[in-house]
Formats: sequence, C-alpha cells, structure tokens
Amino acid sequence: MSKEFEVVAKRYNRALMNLAQEKGEGPKVLEEIDGIVKLFSENEQLFETFKSPAFTHSEKERVLSELSKKMGLSGIMFSFLRLLLEKDRIEVVGAVAELYRKESLASKNSVEVEVETAIPLSEEQLSRIQSTLEEAVSLKVIPNVVINEDLLAGLRVKILGRTLESTLESNFEIVKQELLKAEA
Repeated sequence: MSKEFEVVAKRYNRALMNLAQEKGEGPKVLEEIDGIVKLFSENEQLFETFKSPAFTHSEKERVLSELSKKMGLSGIMFSFLRLLLEKDRIEVVGAVAELYRKESLASKNSVEVEVETAIPLSEEQLSRIQSTLEEAVSLKVIPNVVINEDLLAGLRVKILGRTLESTLESNFEIVKQELLKAEA
C-alpha cells in the first residue's frame, strides 16, 4: 500500500468512524463495510464497474442505489460509498474496512488473531490458546482459525503484526540450523 493510499484510507476511515459513533451505529457500519468488501471480492466485475471510466457517474450511482436497497445498507454506509464514488476513491474501501475493524477492536481492548493449524482445534484447545495469548498481550483475543493442510503439525499464530510459529516445519528448520552449526 503506497503512503498516499494509506493516508487517504486513514482520512476516510476517521470520517466514517466519527459519523458512525456519533449516530451510535458503529457495529452496524462495521458489519456493512465488511459485507461490501466481501461482495466486491466475490464479484470483481461489480467492483470494476465502479472504478471504470466507461460508466458515467450517474450510472454508477444508480447501481450503488440498487445495491444499497438490496443489501439494506444504512444511510451512513450509502452516503459513504456515494462519496467514495464521487471522489473516485472506491478502491480504498477495502483498506478503510480493515482500518475500521482494527480501530473498533482497539477501542474495545481487543485484537484479531489468525490461528493457522493443520487440523481443526477442539473448543478446549482454542480456549487455551486464546487465554495464553490474552495473558501475553493484555488484550481480549478474537481468534480466527484457518485450516492449512500444508502444515504438517503444530500451529502458526499471527498477532499484532508478528508471526509466532510452532510447526513441525519450523522445528525441522531449527534442527537443521543446529546441525549445520555443528558441522562448521
């Protein structure tokens, strides 16, 4: 993400957060912007329509209006998306959604964590991982479990921009490095 893109996304995020909080609709707006991003990722052609100069602004606004009705978007979200279209900034919607989610969680002293594992975790295992992480970072941890069959065993945790790894592959790498040291 370029510095300019990041600055623009932060400005739009701040405006959206302030308005949503002022209207008491913070969680609803988060749900809606996540839904929009998911829709755009699943329907690339729709997203490209909004970015394309081949369509007039009024055509794009009509599509947005129909989309808003079908999704039941709030006035805040409809106005926000309309503003992005008007300013030719629709491409920042994904970055704004990510920032919005992170700031919403931070305001609740929470953090999202990706837990990558080769096999599904039991509720007890997930609970132990969650409580260990919460103790380590002093924040409420919201785990997102991702099954990655390429991992042979163990898990990989992504939290606060860091990756903690305890996989069979990483353990083999440690052993390999130790053996190479011993040979030298």
